[in-house]
This record gives sequence, structure tokens and C-alpha cells, in this order.
Amino acid sequence: MLAGTVDCWVKGSLSSDGSVVTIPTPQAYVLNNPGTAQETMLYATRINATNGSVESDKMDLTFSYGDEGLTQTDGGLLAITDLEGNFYGYGDMNIQFRTITDKVTTLPKDLVPQSYTLSYEAQGIQSKQTAQVAIDGNEVYISNPLGSGISWLKATLNGKSLSLPTKQYLGAEGGYLFYLCAAKDSTYIVSNPVTGNQTVSTYRLVDKPFIQFEYDPTAKTFHSSDLMIVNAGHQRLGDAYIAYDKPAYEPWTMVAATPATPQINSYLDLSPYAAYGLSGAIVTFTVPAVDVNNNFIAQENLDYQVSFDGQPKELFGVVHIPYYYTGSDGSSVLQGSGNNRQLQVATAPTDSISIQSFYVVNGETRASDIITYLISDGTTHTTSGISTVRQSVPQSPVSTTWYDLGGRVVSVPSSHGVYVCKMKYADGKVIVKKVMR
Repeated sequence: MLAGTVDCWVKGSLSSDGSVVTIPTPQAYVLNNPGTAQETMLYATRINATNGSVESDKMDLTFSYGDEGLTQTDGGLLAITDLEGNFYGYGDMNIQFRTITDKVTTLPKDLVPQSYTLSYEAQGIQSKQTAQVAIDGNEVYISNPLGSGISWLKATLNGKSLSLPTKQYLGAEGGYLFYLCAAKDSTYIVSNPVTGNQTVSTYRLVDKPFIQFEYDPTAKTFHSSDLMIVNAGHQRLGDAYIAYDKPAYEPWTMVAATPATPQINSYLDLSPYAAYGLSGAIVTFTVPAVDVNNNFIAQENLDYQVSFDGQPKELFGVVHIPYYYTGSDGSSVLQGSGNNRQLQVATAPTDSISIQSFYVVNGETRASDIITYLISDGTTHTTSGISTVRQSVPQSPVSTTWYDLGGRVVSVPSSHGVYVCKMKYADGKVIVKKVMR
């Protein structure tokens, strides 16, 4: 329950006639910030859906139970709280549980996919990622845009036209069921008494049976003017989705390349704000997912290193941060999207901060030049990274921890999906990588 946290459960009972499930609350649910001074046991608690209060005489969740599954009937909100009932930012209401009957498409065993790139726009921002495509006569298999190697999209070729059916099921990841959908740009108005009305850009799903592509049989490329979305559900825009506007696929070969130099965009010393409980520093920077010739490189093979005062800094348990990673570890926070990142650290460097990226292909590592920001005068300087030796990693970890995409610790994954694997080694090194099961 509660966004599909796979290692956290609540327990209920079935009525004698088999038609009602009752779940008493609060129930201990998950340990928050384990091993720290902020360690807190969180509970699954029924609260009032209107005012968020705990109602001592209405603590049970009730569900009708039948052939269609479970449907909540008590009208409350199942929330994560502490033992006193203080809300911890997440809750579900009008809960329904249904058996998943949709099946993912898999790649036929005798087909060998080819490497492609998927280019697209997302609200005006141009992006590109790796993909795989297998063509078998008039049938075309396209890898899941979310990156899972298990599920595929299946399209049909007809001359120079490629039709990709919508509402194809792509599997479950991070507690959501993802489908391929067609969509259109949309907006809505947010009213603010201080700043006035604001127009917010979003999307809305449309009932369209296919995403249509133009296909070039010679180059084996295909592109569309449609907007496709990988969405949580297929009836409305979900809480989780990724939009691919004007998607274009073209063959691509991965080769060793020198990554473009990162850029440091701003640096803010937080010591003047100590009265507000702030310390450390905030740095914003860019890690380009291209090589020095502005050619695309695979993001999953790209990472970067942050150095304070000339020394590599371990952050989030690693020295080399994967390109895709964002998160926090209690003392540092890394946010961002696309190539842009914002890093906040509790302890600021004294003299300088440097960033260098690394691209690894078939065991060959190439390093970018190093960008360095000097705190004393606010200038940036670039130095050659040719002589940089990337830290080697031992072969056998002494411990391995698995996380889902929501950052929750899970057992060794037995179901298909995308997970994060954190490995610790005897010499103290830690590496984190994204794993598709």
C-alpha cells in the first residue's frame, strides 16, 4: 500500500462472509532515517480526509471484497504519520486494488535489436536518450523508453508509415503501472492573491489509437509529429509520466568519446544565512551529455566527480556520481533535470570546487577537462583532464543494498523493473548503479 512500498505492509482481516476486509490502524509501517538522530517509526494511519485529524472512534479502514478486487468504503485517508498522528506528507484515499491482467510485450528470442537514439522535446526542451529497435518484416519492436529491458513496444510497418498502438502496457515501476498514451499540450490557471493568475503548462491524454511515424526504409529512421507519453495509467494524466513530443528514432553506434567539459554556473556561500539555520554552500552546474564534438553520448555510461580544494569529494556514498542521480544523504542534496544540477552541501570548500566527467565504453574511460571555481574571486578556470586516472573499483563488494526508484530499501529484486544497487567494498569505496531486472 501507499505508493507500492514493496517491503512495507499492513495487515487486515476478512469478514466471515468473505465480503469485507477491515484494516485496523495505526500500524507500524516504515522506519524513517534509520541509524540517525532523526530515526522515527512511521505508521499507516487512517485520518479524516477533509481536515487531516485523527478520529479515535474511526481508526479502521474498510474495503469491500469481491471478484473485482478491493474497494475502500470508509471514506478516510490512509496516511503516513508518526505515532501522535502528525502527517508526513503522503496519503491515499478512494483506494482500489485490482488484479493486473495486462501483459507486457517481450522481444522474440530470435530477434537481435539494434542500437538507436530517441530524440524528443519536453515543453520546449530538446532531449535525447538511447533506445533499441528490432525490425522483423512489418513488425517493429521498440524498447521501453523508461529503460526497462523486459518490456517492449510493438508497432506495425506499412510502406513508409509506422503505426505504434497506444495503451500498450509497459509494466510496473516505482509503484505505478505505465502505459503508452497519446496526448496534447494543455494549460490551467493557478490563482494567487499576491502574484495574480499564473498559467501552468501541462498535458492531457487524448483518445487516439496510434502514434503515427514517417518511416525511411533506407536509413531505417522514423519520426513523428505526435506527442506520446509514458503515463501512470491510461485514463487520465497520472502522478508520474514522461512526455516525448515529436519523437524521432535513428540508428546509433556507441563508441568511446571524450565528454564535453562541465560548467559551473553559480556558487553561493550560505554562511551569511547562519541565523536561519543554514550552512555550507550551493553550487549549480551543467554536465553535458555530449562529447567534445557535440555528439550524443549514452547517459547511462556517463558520471562525474566533484572535488573540494583539489580533493575528490565523496557524496551520496560515491566518488563518481552517475549522470542520472538525484537525491540526498542527510548532509547533501542533489537536484536537477536534463543536464543541469544543483548541489547543496553542509560543509563548504575552503578555496575551490571542481567538476570533471567520465565516459566509460567497453572498459575504456575518457575524462573531460576539469572546470574549477575559485571562491576567492568568483572566476572559473579550465584545465586538461587527459592525465586524470579514474579510481578503479574492487571486483567483490562486501555488502550490497537494493533500492526502488522511490529510494526505499528492498530485498534482492525478484520482479522486473528498474532498481538502484549500492555496493560497498573492503577499501571503503562505494559505487551506485542503475540495474534493470
